[in-house]
Amino acid sequence: MLGNRLIATELAAIWIETNDSRKGFLPVDCRWRPSIGDEVMALGSADLDRKMPDESDDRPMRQYLYGSLAAITEIVPFTNGSTRPWPMIRVAANWPGGMSGGPVFNRAGNVVGLVRTGFMGEEVATAALFSGWNVSEMTFPTIDPVNPGRLRCWIGIDGDDEAVAAARTETALASHPNCSSIARTMFATFDPQSREYTSLSPTPCTAPPVGGLPW
Repeated sequence: MLGNRLIATELAAIWIETNDSRKGFLPVDCRWRPSIGDEVMALGSADLDRKMPDESDDRPMRQYLYGSLAAITEIVPFTNGSTRPWPMIRVAANWPGGMSGGPVFNRAGNVVGLVRTGFMGEEVATAALFSGWNVSEMTFPTIDPVNPGRLRCWIGIDGDDEAVAAARTETALASHPNCSSIARTMFATFDPQSREYTSLSPTPCTAPPVGGLPW
């Protein structure tokens, strides 16, 4: 609580540092606008495996990834002052317990939200959307909200104008394994798969990186 205001976002972020920016990740779309009838798909660990009374503690775990395709039946916009202020969609689907927090995809294959609730036997489920408010973009500052699959980050560029390093902060580029190849740095929107980039800085910085510019 902050004063008499309830601070509820339904979102959280975990930073994972890696020197291999080519590792794949799910493209996220923070600006997608749903319509009634649009299809979405949710993934999750439905009905999490539980130990039965006659099973030992060292038994193997049994769990499968569950996917469900559904049509949107209702769109609930962000409402300031609500105890659940985040934008939501309701779908005609059975998203069992254990799926909460799982990704929700649109037809383009982009993650557009997270599973919230499901009601067994009622064929009604809800998802919190990334679009429709600014909290998702503040929670995930490294995600390019306009270009799914791209990151907003600092990149190191060699003498051939090829991106050879990427990091969340400019300071982190100085300890990147490829730092010796960096000729200049810039803050950019970056595709870690194709290595394509577009500068978001007024002017590129020169290397080696000096000082920290937190994002």
